[in-house]
Amino acid sequence: MHLWIDNTGLHGAGRCLTVDAKSIYDLKSLLQFSTLIVFAETLDLGSFESGEVVDASAQYRDLLLELGLERSALSIIHKTRDQYAAACRQAAEFASEELEYRFRADERLLLALPHANIPRGAEFQPERTRWIATELTDPIELEKINAEALDNRATDAIYYMLSGSAELRSAVAALIGDSSEWSSGHTFQVESMLRTYLNENLARQVGANYAPAPHRADVTFRQNQWILERINTSLDAIVGELRPDPLGIPSVQAALIRRSKGDPKGLVQEALSMRRRTKRLRRSLAKLQKLEVDSAVAHRRVREEIGELAKEVRFDLKLDTPPRFLDAVSVEFQLGLPGASLEPKAFLDWVRFRFRKGKRAVLTDIVVDAGLLGIDQVDYARLARASTGKSSLAAQFAESAFRPSIRGGAGAG
Repeated sequence: MHLWIDNTGLHGAGRCLTVDAKSIYDLKSLLQFSTLIVFAETLDLGSFESGEVVDASAQYRDLLLELGLERSALSIIHKTRDQYAAACRQAAEFASEELEYRFRADERLLLALPHANIPRGAEFQPERTRWIATELTDPIELEKINAEALDNRATDAIYYMLSGSAELRSAVAALIGDSSEWSSGHTFQVESMLRTYLNENLARQVGANYAPAPHRADVTFRQNQWILERINTSLDAIVGELRPDPLGIPSVQAALIRRSKGDPKGLVQEALSMRRRTKRLRRSLAKLQKLEVDSAVAHRRVREEIGELAKEVRFDLKLDTPPRFLDAVSVEFQLGLPGASLEPKAFLDWVRFRFRKGKRAVLTDIVVDAGLLGIDQVDYARLARASTGKSSLAAQFAESAFRPSIRGGAGAG
């Protein structure tokens, strides 16, 4: 599969490899990236970032190349200002239509309160975001913000999106107006959602699918499950198409942690060893990714092919534990859906449109941490200690990783 990833996710994994992990998100990023290595053919990330972010991404990529990752597997893609601006505008359009249906106030608990160790936390300015969305009406000031926002590249992308879209400002203002207990955590949640829309459109520009970093993936997973539950039972057939589609391969995360003996670099090297034995499966996943949604016969044939290859991979990698639905590697189609109060015909038309235009094919094991269900807590603590160099932080990470989450599983942190 050809996937687009966040710089923040790569940096989290990189900090673990350099014994500098700052938060539970860094450990999740290492596990996510290692799974990506096994199952994704190519990974891309963007360069329209601050100099500090670009330098860090290049440094961590070089480290991964030294560990044995082939150069073609991880690319830093140059994005011009015009390309990035176009992705921002498209993201603002989708978000303005869907925030009403996708936003849930309690999801901020999955993100935790923003701080310097949360991705994008250090640059978070909730008062400015809220001011632009709810108070700023002067067209000259809006135009000035819009003209200057991308001077700071990705850092101020949210301000570019808000200042350039009256519809998005109205959508965010409506969310704020509907809540009597709006907090900076809610604003951070909205910004995280907007960056997910933005990355989806950056991915589309290069023909990839977006695999969100763990802190965004937790929320995306929860939103989609909640949305599907709201759909009228008369639409069972189309709901079935949208639910996770298991491939039958157990989570590799537990095996990676166990075999690496808690060494972050060893974990990546184990993932690279698995990667060398999943070449045919990766090609089949890439084939599935490119198929049109309504190609039912082709889908069935490719899925049969993947099923057979999956059996071979399970045997070859000695992943002998029978797969469970919750921790099986899946192909999951994620998209925004409107409320079920719409007229059935209009609703179905809309779903089919978004299913084609906004499809994101990702591996469940990659974007959610359900794999922790099969991970030994002692092994995880050993990995945390080796990633941070500090026993106190390691204990904190291990405890939060296995604490029940509002999603109903382990590891939301």
